[in-house]
Amino acid sequence: MAKNPINKFYIFFKYRLRFFLPYFSFSYRKINSEGVSYKPILNKLSKIIYLRKARPLKVLEWGPGENTKIFASVSDLVISIESNRTWYERYKWLFSSNKIIKLNYIPYPDDPKGLKRYPGELPNDGHHYVAHPQFYDPQCIYVTWPLKQFNGKSFDIIFIDGGGYRCDCLRIARKLIVDEGVIVLHDYPPQDGKVTRDMPTGKPYDDIVKQFQHILLFAGNRTTLLSDQSDWFLFELDETK
Repeated sequence: MAKNPINKFYIFFKYRLRFFLPYFSFSYRKINSEGVSYKPILNKLSKIIYLRKARPLKVLEWGPGENTKIFASVSDLVISIESNRTWYERYKWLFSSNKIIKLNYIPYPDDPKGLKRYPGELPNDGHHYVAHPQFYDPQCIYVTWPLKQFNGKSFDIIFIDGGGYRCDCLRIARKLIVDEGVIVLHDYPPQDGKVTRDMPTGKPYDDIVKQFQHILLFAGNRTTLLSDQSDWFLFELDETK
């Protein structure tokens, strides 16, 4: 959190553009978080929302991992979606004793067994499995399943870190996030300043990120917080160590 009231006051006037320019309806802040892991940011974010709500949270995530454990510590429901069978089985075993975490295996349309990966699309590190442009379907189950399972604004945090369809997941997330909730897009912005594109659409992430009303970029660890309704997180989060 901001370290003192004076610092909060400074951040408010520096970053809340709409205060100075009423015809703007957005606020934006960029933090140079070089050398800081994204995990402390998620930990602080989830705890702040927990205290603000005074109740356990409900979280949706495309892409389980360390983030899943962080969210589960302050939630009574974490819905997690994994597209790759190998990673699904791994996380299913890791989270088997945690009844809060509901892990769902939903492969991409062109990969019914969840095993393919496409070298050249992402670094060949054996981790990323990406959707192929030839089979792009914006209404595929991987994207729309949460919308079919939950009605209206259902989640306090939505975390997006899958190997594909991130722009489409952001589109769905906007429909499912509560008014004071926060959407977290991992691996954005790029560290080298280059334009990064979503797979399988090839769309620049910038095109959809800039549509949000309130944006907080942690440039060093490539983590971005987004909201349309509330900008509280711009003032409550800082260079978390």
